[in-house]
Amino acid sequence: MHKPTTDHLQSAKRVLCYLVGTTTHGIFFAAKNELTLHGFSDADYHFIRGQIQNGALRVVHDNTNDQLVDALTKPLPRARFLNLRDKIGIALAPPS
Repeated sequence: MHKPTTDHLQSAKRVLCYLVGTTTHGIFFAAKNELTLHGFSDADYHFIRGQIQNGALRVVHDNTNDQLVDALTKPLPRARFLNLRDKIGIALAPPS
């Protein structure tokens, strides 16, 4: 990151606090699931555009209601947070 701000620091602290408070949870990946890589970029659009034209990238619109990262970066009402948490795949880890 070129010029982190206090907002960036606060977001990072929020994620760390969440992780510390949820050591009993984890992300479950079932063996039958097909893994795909999803990413976000709004930088260097001319480069991205070329990758799309070459077929290396596929761009799809992500509805505001489906932006899973909101669960880790924004203060949300509990119901919304739990919904997004479930979509990410975070669940109570089985006892070891």
